[in-house]
Amino acid sequence: PKPEGAFYLFPDARAYLGRATPAGQRLADDVALAAYLLDNGVAVVPGSGFGMPGFLRLSYATSDDNLRIAAERMAHALNNLG
Repeated sequence: PKPEGAFYLFPDARAYLGRATPAGQRLADDVALAAYLLDNGVAVVPGSGFGMPGFLRLSYATSDDNLRIAAERMAHALNNLG
């Protein structure tokens, strides 16, 4: 049967690639960016595993409170990139 919908987003994260973490590590690709976000309390999946390098796969199948917390953590981590 054809699925009626999904609960994933694939935002374009290429603007963050090549930037440096506070520790000085360069984020070479979406895999490195996903690892950096995980270190900052947010689990995402690199889009390259789905044929979308430079993108991230985010699931939104959780509560609004969890989504708010994750968005705040992501914003904080991404704003700290140099």
